[in-house]
Amino acid sequence: MQTTTPLAPSCPERRAPMDIIRRQAVLASTLNTSGVLDMLPVMVLVLNEDRQIVLANDNLARFLGRPAVELLGLRVGEALGCDHRHAAEGGCGTTAFCCHCGAAKAILSGLDGRHDVQECRITRDTRDLRDAANFQFLSTPLNLAGERFLFATMLDISFEKRVELFERIFYHDVLDTSSGIHGLCALLAGQVSGDLRDDTEILLGASSRLVDQVLAQKQFAAAENRQMQVQPVKLGTRFILLELADFFRRQSVAAGKRLQVDPESADVFFSTDKNLLYRVMANLTRNALEATDQGGCVTLSCGRGPGGIFYRVRNPGVMDEAVRLQLFTRFFSTKGPGRGLGTYSARLLTEEYLQGRLLLRSEPEAGTEFSVILPESLPSPLNCGAATLTPPANAG
Repeated sequence: MQTTTPLAPSCPERRAPMDIIRRQAVLASTLNTSGVLDMLPVMVLVLNEDRQIVLANDNLARFLGRPAVELLGLRVGEALGCDHRHAAEGGCGTTAFCCHCGAAKAILSGLDGRHDVQECRITRDTRDLRDAANFQFLSTPLNLAGERFLFATMLDISFEKRVELFERIFYHDVLDTSSGIHGLCALLAGQVSGDLRDDTEILLGASSRLVDQVLAQKQFAAAENRQMQVQPVKLGTRFILLELADFFRRQSVAAGKRLQVDPESADVFFSTDKNLLYRVMANLTRNALEATDQGGCVTLSCGRGPGGIFYRVRNPGVMDEAVRLQLFTRFFSTKGPGRGLGTYSARLLTEEYLQGRLLLRSEPEAGTEFSVILPESLPSPLNCGAATLTPPANAG
């Protein structure tokens, strides 16, 4: 057995006897009037000062596959089947492993009179399974009839953490592979001639789109998860528009349509994240091209206005009111299922990361116009996580 190492002096090995646990369970049951706690979609438990369970709602009992009464007197790690619950004589909360447990830290905070939320990573070893689980553990102090308790909720976030891991591996591997293909296509395009020259140019464009699409999805996932690192640089406003025009003129979405940069667009130097701004404008430009009929024209413009730096994307179409009111809603699309992230992600990146505004106007006389309003200087550092972005494949 490992030497007992309590988490803190306020976290002793002692346990209340079952007669006290049963009395405290009756007291805690007053919180579950009319079964309110059993209706909640999260796992709820009440702990006494010795960190023992005196109340568990139906959701927790179902998750553990045991009647709630069997959980009385157990500590959280013991109820969950923590792999380290027997690593010390004092049990859950007294082992060296517990010093790094999110649930243990949240419990200590609650017993110390503080509200706390921690992520708990645990390897469960029960009669039926052995698995790795992740929980969000929320604790808050509770006083009942002059006695100290801890009210806690647990949310199983194992699925979300697995998806996050799989996404990270997927983006890394697919981006490496697609970037390699794009590099090989670029090498071939510079060495062949004749009929093969046209074919390699097509391959080069397709590989460029592939890399760009993977990067777009990676950026979107990082933005939604608040794991994006914003990297401001100095650039001229027209630079982004010229890149976009060059890229989209070679894409099928622009076939039979005109994409032009307004010659009156001013070239103003300002500070922002070039990659994120490119992504915002690319989404809006693609959206405008998709909404434009054959022979129509999409116009890009930029400059300095009263509200700061502005970018505009205009097309001649007009949106129905029902479409306009839902346009920035996640997964709303007029193009069928599996779409609806373009304008949503454009607003997310603009307002959450570039500290700007994304405005929409759609009128019969003027057509549809998206306006991106940005500050002239984006503060640095502006860090929402640790995801470092790679420049788009078509950015030079």
